[in-house]
Amino acid sequence: MSGVPGPPATRRLQQIAVADIAQFTALVIERRERFLGKRIDIASDELTSATAAATISEASGRRIEYTALPIDAVRQQNDDLARMFEWFDRVGYDADIVGLRSLYPEVDWPRFSVWAREQDWSAISVPATPVRS
Repeated sequence: MSGVPGPPATRRLQQIAVADIAQFTALVIERRERFLGKRIDIASDELTSATAAATISEASGRRIEYTALPIDAVRQQNDDLARMFEWFDRVGYDADIVGLRSLYPEVDWPRFSVWAREQDWSAISVPATPVRS
């Protein structure tokens, strides 16, 4: 990943797979009364962008590096995106990942490394086509 918009490579960010969101949503629908009036932040792992890149490198067999674009460069393209990344860096999410695993064992809550190993990375095995202007 070169020149990716986002927080510094050392900033920890919480992650969740779409499949986990679906499993948790199904649980909420099935047990509606248990969740009425509650707000629950969900995440299944927390890692830095540098760690995510290293994990994808290992899972895909390709060398992936994370290099954040300067926030001003992001802002020139999209102010909302820049503000979101600034919020990630200043505040971020704070889901209780350990508590979620304990309270809702019906959901898989895989670590990012497990998720990465389960993905089909064949699309990145082909060199990217340069963008022509």
